[in-house]
Amino acid sequence: MAGETLPDRKYPIIITTLIITILAAIFLVWRLIVRFRLNPKFGLSEYLMIAGVIMNTAANVVAILGAYNGEGRIDEDPFLTPGRRVTAMHLIFAAQSLNVYAIFLVKLSICAYLMPLAFRRGFRAVIWMSVVIVVVCNFIIPTCSHLGECRPMAMMWNPAVKGTCWPLAVRQAGAYVQASANIVTDLVYAASPMVYLGEINLPRRTKLGIRLVFVLALLGTGLSVIKLWELHKVLNLKQDYLYGAVNLSIYSIIEVGITIIVACLPPLRKIFDKFLQKIMPDSIMARASKAIMSLPSFATITFSSSVPTRTDTTFAGDSENGEGGRAEGREKNLPQMVQVQTTWNSVSDEESRAGFGADRQQFRP
Repeated sequence: MAGETLPDRKYPIIITTLIITILAAIFLVWRLIVRFRLNPKFGLSEYLMIAGVIMNTAANVVAILGAYNGEGRIDEDPFLTPGRRVTAMHLIFAAQSLNVYAIFLVKLSICAYLMPLAFRRGFRAVIWMSVVIVVVCNFIIPTCSHLGECRPMAMMWNPAVKGTCWPLAVRQAGAYVQASANIVTDLVYAASPMVYLGEINLPRRTKLGIRLVFVLALLGTGLSVIKLWELHKVLNLKQDYLYGAVNLSIYSIIEVGITIIVACLPPLRKIFDKFLQKIMPDSIMARASKAIMSLPSFATITFSSSVPTRTDTTFAGDSENGEGGRAEGREKNLPQMVQVQTTWNSVSDEESRAGFGADRQQFRP
């Protein structure tokens, strides 16, 4: 009877993991279908996203196995025999490791998607810096930690194994650096849609869709901050580690899932535009756009550059105010200064459906 009253938090892990895994898979398949209909040959961003989702799915499967083997139980639980405790610790270590490499691949996919866009040189340099941060903090540092933190490696999940490990302060510093790097890169990628809005003119409904992506990305950033606090608590646990690590495991799973979902939204922009057009009349769109713009944003950031932003002449029907049909006449009257207007729809319809209109410059493997 006493054993029935002991806490067991495995089901929050299992339920959360299943939901996130299914949602991530749905959005990935959705993105790939849309992309394949436009061009059967995927770009580097798609391949990296596929690899990231596969790695994330593997991490989630291992996390569920860890929950069934004791994660979420306190030390006094008779279920936690020495063998089960070691197995649970081993599975948690494996799930966390795969989780780190999954976020690494997903963020590289985001970088590959952003690179061809018509950003000015200043923000393009920021994106390149984020690539360096992702490679160093989400791959090099974790790999060095996983392979060299303890010798033999089994010491990280089996206290009965004897050997040597790095000082606790070094291990904690590495974990904090990784978590902080995730927050920094999340902010960069969340800012990208808003900075892009400053580079081009878009219809109101399209701008609202991009700002919604921005808000969702900020939710992921907020989750990364909460995860950093949970990491601090877990690193200082003296007992009931399997019980106390549950929140960190859940936040890590959700963090990767939200990153995957948000990263898959821009290529689906055309679909969401049609959806918003059906459910939200222009009056509501205007109020929603104004409300979202009241949020702190990076839309006012400007970067000077001698590299011109990509522009295209607006054709008939492209402009929201209906002036696209008069572009040709203005060009004839201005032989020395051709007036052009950059719009989302100035890119071909096929490119527009695939995202920010940069597919013709998409990286290829």
